[in-house]
Amino acid sequence: CNTGYIFRVMEQCELSDADSSWSEVSAEAWTLRTGTCLETAATPHNVFMLNVTAVSMRVSWEVVDPGDCIFKLWLVQIQSGDQAEWSAVHGCTDLMAQSVTECVASGLTSHTSYSFRVQATCENELANSEWGHSAMPAKTSAVSAEPPELISASQQSVSSLLIMWTPAQLNDCDFARYEVQQRSLAADVEGSASTADWVAASGCSELSAACSVECAADGLPAYTRFTFRVRVLCAVPATSSSWSLATTPVSTLPMRAGSPTNVTAGGEISLLTDRTVPVSWTPGAARHCASVGFIVQKQRVSD
Repeated sequence: CNTGYIFRVMEQCELSDADSSWSEVSAEAWTLRTGTCLETAATPHNVFMLNVTAVSMRVSWEVVDPGDCIFKLWLVQIQSGDQAEWSAVHGCTDLMAQSVTECVASGLTSHTSYSFRVQATCENELANSEWGHSAMPAKTSAVSAEPPELISASQQSVSSLLIMWTPAQLNDCDFARYEVQQRSLAADVEGSASTADWVAASGCSELSAACSVECAADGLPAYTRFTFRVRVLCAVPATSSSWSLATTPVSTLPMRAGSPTNVTAGGEISLLTDRTVPVSWTPGAARHCASVGFIVQKQRVSD
């Protein structure tokens, strides 16, 4: 095929001396350029992936010689790391412009390796190129864990507060533990809020179960306001969550005033009557008590 020929003719007789001489040479004629001699399109090369996200990546390739191909469209197929099959991919179909040698593969799974191959297809499929493959797989980005939600703190004692949250959506995180931090909101000398730095919450360090939903921060000063935040720490730090929203400030309980001591009844004889009994006492330590008075109760012991 695809070869030029010229022809000449003579008539042959029973008597060779009667044979005709050769005719003039014909014009040149060529067999068709098809079948096994058809020059196929060059194999796409430099197939590579870039602009990788958690769910997409751009696939690009180069092509040199179209050969005898009357271009029809580019075929782009994908193969995930754990599968043998090749398949079409969203965003890389119906590529009918020969000059456009890239597409954005979308709808991918995060934290997954993908390989691609590209083929030039032609009106005559015998001229289709071979498949051009990416040199190595590309891996989509991992999706970080979501920060815990609905985090709250509530009073528990004079030195502890209970922190609660909703378990986090882990996504591609290989869970390691929850981290809880606290920040005190003390009042300065002028009465406005004074904010301290975030520090680890004592009592909330052993949270290595993903289903954990609470911890008790302890060792806190009494009658002091605190706010808390929580995040997820993962085996791969890049997939750890951001911090949750801080809780509404909540205060540890105040320290109770000390009980009155030296309670004496009837000590002042001059005040003792048939209807009254003088009672005296020594107030206990005030601590966080802003006193508004004392309550005195009596109990009848005999007639």
